[in-house]
Amino acid sequence: MKWDSSIRSARKQALKDGKLSHHDVIEIIRSTLDCGGITELERKNLEAISKHSKTLPDRSRRLLRKLCFRQGNMFSDNQQKKLKVTSSAANRVCDFLELEGNGVFPNLDRDEVGIGLLMRISDPGIIAQKHASLCGPTSLLFSIATHRPFRYVEFAADLYDKGRGTIGELTIKPCSDTRNYKPAKGSISPVDWLTAASIRDSENWFFDYQTASNEFAGITMPNEMASWFERAGFRDVRNVTNVYFTKGDNALDDIKRLMAKGFRICLFINSNMVKSAKQTVSSTFPDHWVVLRKVHKSSKVVDLEIYNQGTGKFRVPKTGELLTEDFFKNFYGYVAARP
Repeated sequence: MKWDSSIRSARKQALKDGKLSHHDVIEIIRSTLDCGGITELERKNLEAISKHSKTLPDRSRRLLRKLCFRQGNMFSDNQQKKLKVTSSAANRVCDFLELEGNGVFPNLDRDEVGIGLLMRISDPGIIAQKHASLCGPTSLLFSIATHRPFRYVEFAADLYDKGRGTIGELTIKPCSDTRNYKPAKGSISPVDWLTAASIRDSENWFFDYQTASNEFAGITMPNEMASWFERAGFRDVRNVTNVYFTKGDNALDDIKRLMAKGFRICLFINSNMVKSAKQTVSSTFPDHWVVLRKVHKSSKVVDLEIYNQGTGKFRVPKTGELLTEDFFKNFYGYVAARP
């Protein structure tokens, strides 16, 4: 059946159809996404299909309900409630959702992964490690989902179904322990485990990364981060970091110049920086990666907007002012790259 691009028309067709298949449901979603995303009105029409169609397969009904629920919770009341996606990436997600089974990740539900992919190509800022010590891989994935959403989706889909995914020249093949792990409810999401944990595990030459609590094996060093960006197809990659000593004014001034030229910046910091109560406390080593979105620096204060593990646009400091001298207490440099 050929579904009309209008979701209202699709809803009428769906409710009249004598037998609605899972393929039909995916084509309804696809036709909606082809128009640039799902509006709040379209979400409500999809929800109506899930509630009122008597022939809907159980899996399809659950899929629609999950999709509508996730989109409804994704936006605050004062935001325009539209799930915005690029058509090529959205179509690849629909192809993925039309398939059956759990691929080579038996404990990750296909529909949970697919819906998670749609949410993340709409807003990469929701990619999150939770407590899994995966800030390096998630910072890389945020950058890829932002600038190359189709590659991000293709990578995730291939990992799930084939156990091997590629972004540029970065090939990832996680071990069986990572593929068979089941994240606890409320911990890291299935799609973020699939992608971030696979990168971390595949790239560890000595320590396996097998569970969300495996902190030591989850640490990403600067040379590795720079290598990931380069192999993933980013250009002019620069690694300007320290492991034992903090950076100062020159590095921050260089960051501002690079951002003006279109570079994307991952900051290597101590996590004190993102904790209001500890932002003025000196650290002795870096332990966290964030992606810089905006920076304003005067002679005495600094103000940042960053991606910080599922928080969207995170401001440092959250309130008030952060003195540059306090910022430098937890700043260990950056990795920069052109998309």
